[in-house]
Amino acid sequence: MKADILNSQRTTTKTIIDKVIKKDGADHSEELPQTNDIDISEMQPGDKLSIQTVVGKSVCLSGDTLITMYDHTTKRLDEIQSGDFILAYHNGKYVPDKVKFTDSMANKIRNDLIIYYFENCEPLKVIRDHRLFNCRLNRYTHLSEFKIGDETLNLRGEKVKLLKREYYDVPTQHYTIFTNKYNNYFANGMLAGNIFSNMKTNIVFKLYYYLKLKWEMKSYERQNNRKNGATNNR
Repeated sequence: MKADILNSQRTTTKTIIDKVIKKDGADHSEELPQTNDIDISEMQPGDKLSIQTVVGKSVCLSGDTLITMYDHTTKRLDEIQSGDFILAYHNGKYVPDKVKFTDSMANKIRNDLIIYYFENCEPLKVIRDHRLFNCRLNRYTHLSEFKIGDETLNLRGEKVKLLKREYYDVPTQHYTIFTNKYNNYFANGMLAGNIFSNMKTNIVFKLYYYLKLKWEMKSYERQNNRKNGATNNR
């Protein structure tokens, strides 16, 4: 069963879309799961933050999402490695940014898959929620905050509208990346971000956050090792 789930991530976007029950393009935002996420920029000294508060509520993108590299080639999100250089967007310019962290080895799977359709862009497969640049609000927001007709930016700096979104229940492994400086990137040609995209760099918080992520990854590795050990002993 596990192998089937992982292999399903290698299917094309079109194959996945063919399995979806079509919706009418109306705004179905009330059907989205509530993220209960927090705005880190509004945190006060002494506020407590857990790894689940930061990434457990938002989740991320499917492995076959294409990320634009700095040389303008594309690479699957599940193949991105720490040290890769992706194309970022800063002050109206395209700049390189180095991948600091990826959770590609964590084997995190959820069932709440949502496909977002923007005009003239490849459909974006989101697991629970993810951040894109929202032109209406002029900041990175969760896609659950987008209304039908809201716009994001594509690789050419053009505004592209959200046309519709579709929901279905299928096990999907999800991935996320963080970078050294800007924490934005182009996912299927659209400007995407993460929890750091709207905030000024806070070295102490970033260090704390990355240490939390590393601890989470080691926890996943220990769990996988225990599962593999139990399987081998049967």
